Amino acid sequence: MARTNAEKIKALENVNAQLMEKINRLKVQVRHNDALLRKWKRRELPAERLNRQEQSERDKKKAREKLAAAYRAGIEQRIDDCLRMNGKII
Repeated sequence: MARTNAEKIKALENVNAQLMEKINRLKVQVRHNDALLRKWKRRELPAERLNRQEQSERDKKKAREKLAAAYRAGIEQRIDDCLRMNGKII
């Protein structure tokens, strides 16, 4: 009986050691993955900021163009109104 208990204990110790090694490997892998994620985030953040900046510039340009078109339309309408009032066009 003592021998079988000793064998069981030894087997459990071996399994325990294997599990500890696996846990240590997984910890190393987690640290590695965390480092990669931090690196990728540092690369992506400036790209995202640049994309937002470019989109903002495009939006501003569209807004300016829209305002300019509305202004031109208003000026043309005023010119037409003035010409009608002065009898230049019917």
